[in-house]
Amino acid sequence: MSKDKITLKDLPSLTQIQYMTDKYSLKLLNHWWHDQFETPPTTGLHVNHGDTCRKMISNGLGYSIFLSPEFIDSNDDLYKMPLFFRNGTPFVRNNWMIWNREVYEIPLIRNFIDFIKGNFNPEDREPASKLKLTP
Repeated sequence: MSKDKITLKDLPSLTQIQYMTDKYSLKLLNHWWHDQFETPPTTGLHVNHGDTCRKMISNGLGYSIFLSPEFIDSNDDLYKMPLFFRNGTPFVRNNWMIWNREVYEIPLIRNFIDFIKGNFNPEDREPASKLKLTP
């Protein structure tokens, strides 16, 4: 995500704004980066949260890569592009929801699982996150 349109080949020379995230996300980001580029990113800023990062992007201070769709608002005027590995595979973070069949009999848990099934369709989402539901 960036304030203005950019191309993938421009990323190493642009200022990246990094936000605090979990180790698994950092590992995924590093894996994707090294698949694309031979040089490390030019990190200019480290911030505490994705919302802070978005504000800095909207002020033209750099770009960032978001793995969570919660930070990707389709109503703003920021430039967004999906990312892919060199082999064409989309760069996404898979999320899993696993439960055993016995707990599905508990009404509260069943309602939650049914809500997730009915309201989260991975095929309708932009890249960054996919949810796999496995009983």
